[in-house]
Order: sequence, then C-alpha cells, then structure tokens
Amino acid sequence: MIEPTRGRFVISETDTRLPLIRQAPDPPPCHAPTTMTASTSAAPGDPDADGDLTRAGTDTLTVGDLSDAAACWMTRMLQNPLFQRLSPAHLQALFRRMTGIDFAAGEVVVRQGEPGDYCYFIVDGRCEIVHEGRRAPPLLLAELSSGDCFGEDALISDLPRSATVTMRTAGRLMRLSRADFIDLISGPMMLRLNHADAAARIGDDTADWLDVRPKREFDLGHLPGSVNLPLILLRLKCAVLDHRRLQICVCDTGQRSAVAAFVLSQRGFDTAVLDGGLDRLDPALLKRSSGY
Repeated sequence: MIEPTRGRFVISETDTRLPLIRQAPDPPPCHAPTTMTASTSAAPGDPDADGDLTRAGTDTLTVGDLSDAAACWMTRMLQNPLFQRLSPAHLQALFRRMTGIDFAAGEVVVRQGEPGDYCYFIVDGRCEIVHEGRRAPPLLLAELSSGDCFGEDALISDLPRSATVTMRTAGRLMRLSRADFIDLISGPMMLRLNHADAAARIGDDTADWLDVRPKREFDLGHLPGSVNLPLILLRLKCAVLDHRRLQICVCDTGQRSAVAAFVLSQRGFDTAVLDGGLDRLDPALLKRSSGY
C-alpha cells in the first residue's frame, strides 16, 4: 500500500489495490509530498541515491526527500497492482538499481526485432508502442505516460523485441537491466504450476486456461476448455477476462505465457504459468479445433 502522509511517503505491505493509470490522455495531477524522512535529495538512479529509500521497520519502506516529478512518477508506478505485490525490500533494491536517461520527441527507445537488454519506466513524457506486421499495417498497441513501464516482454521471454517504442514527446526514462529485472520483479512474482497442479485449479472451477499462442498454433492442439487470446492482442483485449479467476497462461514452451502473466499482473489479474508449456505434455491431452 502507498501511504502519502504529511511529510512522509511510505510503502507498506498492506494489501490494498489502487486504480491503475494507463493510456489516460491527461494523467491527473500528483499530490505526493515532497518533504520526506531521508537525508538526501537525489532521485532514484542518481549516483547519490543510496539515501532515498530507507527501511522504516520490518514491513514498511520510507521514500525520502524527492522532487515533485520523482515523487509523482513513483506514486503512479506503485499504483500498478504488480508492484504492490513486491516486498519493501524488493522495492528498495528496484529503485536503487535504476538509471536515468533522457530522450527527445520522436526518438526510438526500443526497436522491434532487436534483443532486449533493459525494461523502462517513464518519469515524464509520453510513448507509443507499435507492432509492425509483415503483411499488415502497423498496429498501435498502447500509449504510455508517467509511471508506466515497457520493454519487459523480451526480458521475460528471452525473445527479440515484439514491438517498437517511440517517444511521442521529449521525456526522461528510468531503465533496469535484464539481470536486475529477473532478480527483483519477474522471479519473485512468477507463479509456475505443473500440469497436475494447474489442472486441479481448473477442476476446482477457480481458474481458466489462457492460451496466448496465435490462432493457427492454437487450432493445431490446445488444452480442452482453453480461451485463446494471442499475446500480441492481450493488452488490447484483456478486459474480456474474468478478474475473479486465476488465469493460467499457456504456450508451447512457457516463454510467451510468462510474458502474458506479467502483462496481466500489471492489470490486477491473479496469474500463473504452465511450467514448461505444452511441449512437456502428452499430445493426447491436447484437442484440435474443428476442421484440423
């Protein structure tokens, strides 16, 4: 939970869900306090940032002496349900390991097809995410602003970038390396289930199979009862999924489903990944779509 109080800005482990701010034309003004408890004035990612984030107890983290801009982007980022699930210790390390970089309007931050080395968090400015198909016109997947993050897909899947991210305005981003991302975010957050445990959740009627492969792959063989929502469309169409049920993400190897689980976690879904993917299962467990 984020607790902005007079003179302090505290992150605690209370399980409170705050609204996620994404794709808003004009993000609401941030009123996070600027007088904090630590002794430095550096923002996360600056060389002297060690004093910014301090433990105030075993279950709280105090964010100290930040500028208005730094407090605002951190507040919006921490309203993301994904980051509310991280412990104060992980959040402390997360902010300390980020480094800042400035971009001009129109500058490409990450390019589709390139390997992934960092994920990015927007301090200020606006970005757009575009997927370029081989035979289809470019598809605008999202418009992002302060507090949003991007670039995690390639880090989780260890696959090339699936989209291009371009600055719509000049802005400042914080970036986190692949190793730090896996250590601090992806690793602690990812629930992996073997087929027996996943099937038990399905049998209890508390979870759904979510197959994130393209339809042509899905039609050739999928788990009975699966919902097919390809990863490339997940950000656009995840509203059709039921927040009340565990979404067990499925693909062939587990790479794309790990990305899907992370994307959905940012939107407040409870998620899991079928460990090892469908390739580890007996083909007899799979069903072909009609006509295949």
